[in-house]
Amino acid sequence: MAEATAPPKASPLAEQLAQLAEQLEPLNGEGRSAAVWLLGDPPRLLYAGPHARGEVLEDATARLAAGEYTFEVHGEMGVRGKVVVCGEAAYGLFLHGAGQPHLEDTVRQLIAAAERSIGRPVPHMTRSEKQQVVRFLDERGVFLIRKAVEDVAERLGVTRFTIYNYLDRHEPS
Repeated sequence: MAEATAPPKASPLAEQLAQLAEQLEPLNGEGRSAAVWLLGDPPRLLYAGPHARGEVLEDATARLAAGEYTFEVHGEMGVRGKVVVCGEAAYGLFLHGAGQPHLEDTVRQLIAAAERSIGRPVPHMTRSEKQQVVRFLDERGVFLIRKAVEDVAERLGVTRFTIYNYLDRHEPS
């Protein structure tokens, strides 16, 4: 009799992305959903939002298994989205209906939340306040997403090297 093997344990990065996706679900809006996979042989779905469609998740899982890393998905009834690989995990954001799903929207919404918290828009922020924004985003796992540093740098009007410096100064204890 063969022994049953336990499924592989999710990596810390994959677990953090799954937690982030679940926490950000209310920001996704109606008809949007996120999904997170642990990459392996085969990729394993760790999280799928309440609006996720099975056929799109199956297609994305098959494409991840085939070695695709960043791709757009299209399903029936206007379902589309994008999946990106982040280390040993993959993150997907899907839209069911009109509009455009982008991970950048999530970053934009989080920066808007930071602006409200600080009380002024990014163009009027001091260096210290921009550092607070970077800490806020880092605590929410934004920088686990590929190309997020460049996106945040552009939105804050600084270089990516400045973002890296802010992150180095912030290193959580």
